[in-house]
Amino acid sequence: MTAVQPNISQVSLESQNYPYLLKQIPDPPKHFYYRGQYDRFKWAKGRFLAVVGSRRPSAYGCKIAHAWASQLAQQGIILVSGLALGIDTIVHQEALKAGAPTIAVLGCAIDYIYPSENRKLYWQIANQGLIISEFGRGTRVPKSQFVTRNRIISGLCKAVLLIEGANYSGTLITVRYGLEQGREILVLPGPIDSATSAAPLIMLKQGAIPVSSVREILSAV
Repeated sequence: MTAVQPNISQVSLESQNYPYLLKQIPDPPKHFYYRGQYDRFKWAKGRFLAVVGSRRPSAYGCKIAHAWASQLAQQGIILVSGLALGIDTIVHQEALKAGAPTIAVLGCAIDYIYPSENRKLYWQIANQGLIISEFGRGTRVPKSQFVTRNRIISGLCKAVLLIEGANYSGTLITVRYGLEQGREILVLPGPIDSATSAAPLIMLKQGAIPVSSVREILSAV
């Protein structure tokens, strides 16, 4: 690890403490930057779960996300998400409330907080968990490139849990990266007449595993 700015460090692919699972994906980042408690994580042995979902979840999705994220964090599962509004925010917040570390993978520079509504959450994660970005301080990243971070979200984890998403949702990008990487794909089933059930239904038709309890998720992770 190399410190590049105050409170910002860099990890290279050749480093001995590079995340074990991330190193196994087809295109691991040659290096990434981080803020937070990097040494707190047992990269070779930890139980990591990516949780992704709608930025505009339904009341049903919010309810399940709050309950499951809290219970999973209390069971020692490291929850990984993208700091976006909606499901991502709920997941990070519930992990922190449980006193557990959580990992936020950014699609922008390590020192750029997006969305701005999550400024407080960003610093809470940096203090208690970990902020990761492929892009160094001050890097300008086109929004079209934000999706490249999704391979890191799934790459860090043994499984990906999808909680709601509309048709053509960006959450499907993370899920498809997970499929390419050989990760277990877990899906919360939803009402068929709900727009936010479209992405889960697509994945269920492609063989994803439906889950209805934390116990089922734990068995996959």
